[in-house]
Amino acid sequence: MKKFYIFIILVAAFLSLSGCDVKDDPDSWHIVDDSFAYREFNFEKNKTGESFSVYLIRPEKFKIQFLNSSQEPQYVSDWLYDNDTAEIVVNGSYFHEDFTPSGYLKINSERIGERLFDQNLSGLVQIEDNKFSIRDLIAKPLAEGEQIENGMQSYPFLIKNSKPAVTEDTEKTARRTAIGMDNEGNIYIIISDISHTSLFEFMNNLINTGIPFTDVLNLDGGTSTGIAVSYGSFREVKDSLVKVPSVIVFDKI
Repeated sequence: MKKFYIFIILVAAFLSLSGCDVKDDPDSWHIVDDSFAYREFNFEKNKTGESFSVYLIRPEKFKIQFLNSSQEPQYVSDWLYDNDTAEIVVNGSYFHEDFTPSGYLKINSERIGERLFDQNLSGLVQIEDNKFSIRDLIAKPLAEGEQIENGMQSYPFLIKNSKPAVTEDTEKTARRTAIGMDNEGNIYIIISDISHTSLFEFMNNLINTGIPFTDVLNLDGGTSTGIAVSYGSFREVKDSLVKVPSVIVFDKI
């Protein structure tokens, strides 16, 4: 627990020096235990107060997996409640009207569907031997016949190699879900379930937190955005508005 508090304090110190619009202090992070913390970040849009949530996870304390069912999609909350060991569930990547994946998806070494997004525009959330990573498919594209245990393709990168990755604002707004990492290997889930922001605005909001993200990849948003947590004494549901076929699940080890 002590190390986790130190990490949170270091993040807060970074924020205080960054000159960003979003101010932070150690007490703003709600620390559940040495594996999990969360907080709300507030910002203003069109003179209206808005917010988004950030969940900080130490991956070595969890078993991480993808689940998918095109035949029986569920609301994110039901994915949590129907899996006895699940403690954190977040919606996954894009899907077609028949609930089949729109991009590359592989679970337990089994390919689900045959579609593939343009690798020059996308990234891959990858889990190998329970090691979590976010792969830049421009730098390291998927190879024919490559052995992958678990991979979920999505797009676009919001932050890549610690730098802004969205270069223009389409002004198309929606609810948003993203997943990111820092250089310590910590995982961040970011949810904007009430605020409707463009990807460019969403990226800038993340930068303005001052959190030292190395990579942040956008996941399916809009009505799919959702997270459900039942972890220790902490309970929170920001549910998807529609049933989703794929989710990312964190089980406490």
